[in-house]
Amino acid sequence: MMIKTLEKTFLTSFLKKNNLKNNLYSILGGIVFVVIFYYGYSNINPDWYEYRDDGVITMSHGKNWVDYGFIGVSPSGPKVEGYSAPVEFFVYAFLYKIFGMTYATYSNLQTYLCTFLLGFFFIRFFKESKWIGILLSILSASILTFYPSFFEWHASGMENAITHVLLLLSAYIIVMFVITEKINFYYVPIIFLATISRIESVYHIAPILMMLSIYWFIKYKVFRALNFSLIVFAIWMLFHFWRYLYFGDLMPNTAYAQAISVSDRMSQLFALDAHYIKQSFKLSMEIFVSHGGYLLLMFFPLIGFIKKDTRIHFSIFLLLSFVMTSFLNPYLFGPTRIDHSRTTTQMAVFVILIISLLIFHFEITRKSISIAALSLFFSLFLFMNLKKEAFYLGWSTKSFNQIRKEFVIAAEKEKLPRPTISNPDLGVMSWHKQFNIVDLGMLGTLIMAKLQNGPAMANYFFDFAAPDLIESHDWWSCRYYNSLFTDTRFRKRYVPIREKMFSGKWKYCGNKKLPVGIWIRKDILKNSNSNERKLINELEKNLSVDRLAQELKDCQTTQDSNCVYVSRTAYRFLPEFRNHNEIESLNKIFENSRTKDYDLYLINGYKSGQVNNYLLKQVASRN
Repeated sequence: MMIKTLEKTFLTSFLKKNNLKNNLYSILGGIVFVVIFYYGYSNINPDWYEYRDDGVITMSHGKNWVDYGFIGVSPSGPKVEGYSAPVEFFVYAFLYKIFGMTYATYSNLQTYLCTFLLGFFFIRFFKESKWIGILLSILSASILTFYPSFFEWHASGMENAITHVLLLLSAYIIVMFVITEKINFYYVPIIFLATISRIESVYHIAPILMMLSIYWFIKYKVFRALNFSLIVFAIWMLFHFWRYLYFGDLMPNTAYAQAISVSDRMSQLFALDAHYIKQSFKLSMEIFVSHGGYLLLMFFPLIGFIKKDTRIHFSIFLLLSFVMTSFLNPYLFGPTRIDHSRTTTQMAVFVILIISLLIFHFEITRKSISIAALSLFFSLFLFMNLKKEAFYLGWSTKSFNQIRKEFVIAAEKEKLPRPTISNPDLGVMSWHKQFNIVDLGMLGTLIMAKLQNGPAMANYFFDFAAPDLIESHDWWSCRYYNSLFTDTRFRKRYVPIREKMFSGKWKYCGNKKLPVGIWIRKDILKNSNSNERKLINELEKNLSVDRLAQELKDCQTTQDSNCVYVSRTAYRFLPEFRNHNEIESLNKIFENSRTKDYDLYLINGYKSGQVNNYLLKQVASRN
């Protein structure tokens, strides 16, 4: 009902004569942004920014949901929230379901459409004087192409482009509430979507809704804005309640993997931890410079020379809130991997928008012209001295796809069905759904994220998960050097497909020779005489629950035998067992296993998040 009402409202609004002119004007703004942005992209090596692996991770979850019926990255499970971009997840899942869209096609479409929408909504802030609006849009789009952190992440295939649009659209809606002195509850769904563009995006939306609610009550003595805000937050809370029921946790696995704890950081902040504050300020200044915050400082004195209209002044302070939350982001969420400014790229949009609004509402006097000239001079000086060149973002799917192909060749050579692989780059590796994955990057594997390094993690890795194929490179070989690569089980149980040793450049690894390459587990080689390999061969020919039951019984007659290979083999063929409705039969088999907790975790990981989380705790405690 709500969707139909929204469609009717937007369609009626679009077709009205005056609105039609405004929308044609907005379409021109979208075209301006597309033309200027894509000219900018034509001057950058596409491999530097296109199809980043973390974006493909989000899409992989969506594909898993469509193909296997649960949100995760591996065909056999478990459920896992290894992404931080719910809106992109839902959008991709829908498009994949309808069109079977690949990650590359989706990424290209997202960049194009979001660039158009960015221009479409940006120019609407200036519709009172259309020619000035067009000139400001041309200038703003051009300047944004010179901020590589914003510009490249916008086209990366990650959620940045969607976040830019949803936060800008939310800002436009709230500003229009202020300017028109009317609040329209039909826009609640859009503001809600902005709160979940990233898992923490409510951090950017909450302040403007609070400011709007206070402003509205003070000016009009009614709670209409507060009611609007409360509805948004109620839907937001329902969404996270669903996440808790589904995944068994309010913290996404990405937070565990990257050791992000908002409560811990707030404790450090309240305790006035000097090191923490110094580190956070350093990161904040990096974000500030990367997204052109210094330009806003130079132009902000112009606020004293704009139209004397409370609504305009308040609207600018609302927009300034997005700049401040982006600047303060490290104090709550810490450093972002690879590029510290990656999750705050919307700041560049709001810096340029605020400056454009200051220019748009600027009233010309002799004094104001002098101030404006000084602002322009110092801005140009800082811009020329602080601007950054385009750079390689990292996480390119191109190189990771080559590793995936090596895994496929190795599996085919060894006639190994649905191998379990372990490497640190999850996206393109999991999108193709050829493997079950033990993620060295931890995003896609609950146990790896919660155990981190140490003996417990190594015991889980070698004695329980026992991936068929392992790949490691660069920093990851350093990270896992002491916990995995110096463990005697590594050389005893794995042989290299390719391997080289290199001296790490990371301080905590010193001059150690770090292994880089791909290794395969001896027990699953096609010529292996292991019980595990025999069981794999038999189940591939004849999927039999009875055969698993007999194997477990025979194995457990030996007192010290590790029988986890039986549940691992069942896990390898779990999608097929699910299709044959054999899950309950598998559960009965492993109820009598010596490693019951882990075995049932493997078999039932794709089910209820609460059960999943309980079993995970049991597995972690046993290790």
